[in-house]
Formats: sequence, C-alpha cells, structure tokens
Amino acid sequence: MKKSIKRLKGFLCLALVLIVFTACGTTNNDEKKSDSTKNNVANEEKTNDKEQKTNDKEEKTLNFPKDKLKIIVPGGAGGGMDINARTVAKYLEKEIGATVIVENRPGAGGIVGATEYLVEQANSDTIIVLPSLVNAVAPLYTNVPYKGDDFVPIIGLNQEVNAIFANPKKTGIETFEDLVEYSKEHVVKFGSGGPGTYNFLAQDALYKMADIQAETVPHKSGAEGLTNVLGGHTDITLAPARIAKDYVENGDLKPLFVFSQQPYDKYEGVDPVPTIMSKGYDVQYEGYVYIATRKGTDQEIIDYLYDSINKVYQNPDFKAELVHLNINNSNGKEVNEYMKSRTEDAKKFYEIANPSE
Repeated sequence: MKKSIKRLKGFLCLALVLIVFTACGTTNNDEKKSDSTKNNVANEEKTNDKEQKTNDKEEKTLNFPKDKLKIIVPGGAGGGMDINARTVAKYLEKEIGATVIVENRPGAGGIVGATEYLVEQANSDTIIVLPSLVNAVAPLYTNVPYKGDDFVPIIGLNQEVNAIFANPKKTGIETFEDLVEYSKEHVVKFGSGGPGTYNFLAQDALYKMADIQAETVPHKSGAEGLTNVLGGHTDITLAPARIAKDYVENGDLKPLFVFSQQPYDKYEGVDPVPTIMSKGYDVQYEGYVYIATRKGTDQEIIDYLYDSINKVYQNPDFKAELVHLNINNSNGKEVNEYMKSRTEDAKKFYEIANPSE
C-alpha cells in the first residue's frame, strides 16, 4: 500500500514538471513569434522609408523645369493656336508648380518659329507648339533648316475637321457639283494660307484632280477666309467646320464637303456635310497641332510633361474654357505615326499639284 502511494506521488510530480516545461515552452514560442512579428514590422517600415527616400531622390533628380517653362507659338497673338496654348499654360502652372509663359514667333506659316527653336538644347525648359504643315508641307516648297526628327512630340493638342464653304447668294454654289459647273465659266478664287501651307496644297491637288480652274487668294486665318467669302472677295474657302457654325445655321454660308473620312453632322437643322471621298476623290486634310520638345530630351522629362499636360486636358474648367477645342491627347509615338501618314499624303498631293516637278 505504501509503495502504491509513493508511485502515485511520483507520477503526480512528473506530470507537474511536464506541465511547467510545456507552459514555459509555449510562453517562449509566443515571445519568439512576437519578437519575429516586431522584427517584420520594423523591417517593412525600413523598406518603406527606403522606397520613399528613393522616390524623393528621383523627384529631386528630375529638376524640371529648372526655372520657368516657356511655350513657343510659331504664329501671331490672338490666333487659335495662340489662344489654345495660353489656356494650356494657365492650367499647366498648377500642375507643375512653376511659371509657364507663352512667346509668339510668327512668320512663314510656322517656319520662322520652328527654325528659331533649333537653338534650344535637349532637356530645355522651352517647348514648342507645332502645326502639321511645318514638317509635312513646308519642306516640299522650300529648303527649311530643320528635319522632322529635330522635334520630339510630347502630346497632341487639337485636331480639326475642315470644310469648303461657299456663299450661294454671291455665286449660286451649294454643292460640289455646282462648283465644278461654275468653274467651266469662271476661274474659281479660293481662300487658303497660300503656297507652302497644307490648306493650300490639299485644295490645289483636289481642284487639279477635278479639272477645276482655280487660283488662290491668301488669308491669315480661317476666320478671315470666311469673311472674304461672305463679302464676295473669294468664291470658296477652306476653314475649320466648327468656326462657321453660326454662318451655316443661319444660311449665310453653305458647306460643300469636308476633307475627313466621315460626314460632318454638328450643325443644327442642317443635313450632314458629305465627304469629298464620297465624290470619288481621295483627298484628306485635318488641321493638326501638337506640342513638342527638342531632340535628345530625356524620356522621363517627356513622360512628365505628357502626364502634366494630359491632366490639364482632363480638367473640367479647362474643357469649359476651350469647349470648342477638339482635344487630341495622343502620346509621342502616336503623334509620330500620325505625322508620318500626313507627310506621305502631302507628298502625294504635291505630286498631283506639280506633276512636272
């Protein structure tokens, strides 16, 4: 009996010892897990701090613009390109946190401004607004001192549908077919920016394809061209479809056709304007303007400018202020592809208009 009691006491002591060791082991494991968790949190915080410092360093490394950002407009003050650029500049200041100024360099349909821009070096704080004719058309008519790749596109700005307008009260012309008949007894006077501009070249090629006798009367803007037609100084003119809206809707002007791929249906109470392609002539011309920088500029600067300007385009206040603007936010690669197509078209039109050269 005494032996049984001793054995029972022995088992109880052993069980007690095991319980104590197990509890200690659990406590130690919990403490280790807790320490491990604390270490992981600390390491994660260190990693985040390191990444933040790296990001801050990258932002400081960009250092753009170094002072003020300047936008060159190769056209006169008060024109559509100038107004659009100045509105972009106003909103862009808020995005980049720096002063943005616009400087006009008019002359020769944009050639003067593009030429003077060549003094800028890569990564310059000066960028430029370029109409498509500067690279696509001007080199066909004159020896310009620049090449297309001297300019690196940042982002598109706007794209216009262009139409041919007539004043039926002065000429009786209301359709393309009327224009052809009219030209059999008259030399058609058409408004354009003059030789060396895209709006001249597209018309010149078309009229020769259609055997229309025509000569141009140069103007400084699409609005001036419309005024000339209204006054009977010219028979027809090419202008952005949107700026003739009031004249068309009140019956003062008649759009004969558009140079785009689709009919134009933005006039209230007026039938869609047919395309010239529907008349059997493959002639397309859209007014196109984009923003560019100098060859060799770092991609991170180009990306930064693209992102900043694109944010301006998405700003509701900007959209309301330039409600007429057909915004085009194509990136640099897309602009290059578009310009390649327009340059090929321009060469084709030039060969049609100047078959002996």
